[in-house]
Amino acid sequence: MRTISLFLLGCLVCSTLSMKLDNVFEEFTDTEFGQNLVESIQLQLESGATIDTLITMIRGVRDDLRSQLADATAAHEVSSDECATDLADYTSRVDQANADFTKFTGLSAFDTSTLASRVDEKANKVAELKERETMSADMQAARDAETARWEAIQAEHRLVQDMIEDVRAIVRNRLQVDEGEFLETNMFM
Repeated sequence: MRTISLFLLGCLVCSTLSMKLDNVFEEFTDTEFGQNLVESIQLQLESGATIDTLITMIRGVRDDLRSQLADATAAHEVSSDECATDLADYTSRVDQANADFTKFTGLSAFDTSTLASRVDEKANKVAELKERETMSADMQAARDAETARWEAIQAEHRLVQDMIEDVRAIVRNRLQVDEGEFLETNMFM
């Protein structure tokens, strides 16, 4: 900083040699702040200020700049910390989203295969149910046919039983009569 102060002091001395400060501080006047600083120095010189007053003014400007730089640095650090926190949070959320995507992709593949197997299983059960219904209908038809055959056999058996009873009745009636008469009757039969 001492070098800057000496440089500025040298520049002021040069300005007293009838040069305008705008020409000496040409590179500083590119910005609004530099232009304001050069104009302030020029006004101080024109109003008869001493070199010590100019040095004090430049030190004040330097201290203000340092204070502004410190404030800006502190604000930047706070902002940088907030950005780092936000970035870490964002990165964490992105990682979690990627993990969730991977997890749900796996679950989707598992669910897809499970669904396919369940659809196949349902199709098999429907086919099996149709086969069983067909088999049940065939068995019912066979049972109905067997029942009809059984009823026919029972009817035939009753007929035979009735005939046997009729024959027994006839035999009993004939046996109760004399034997001679039975033989005669039998002969003419």
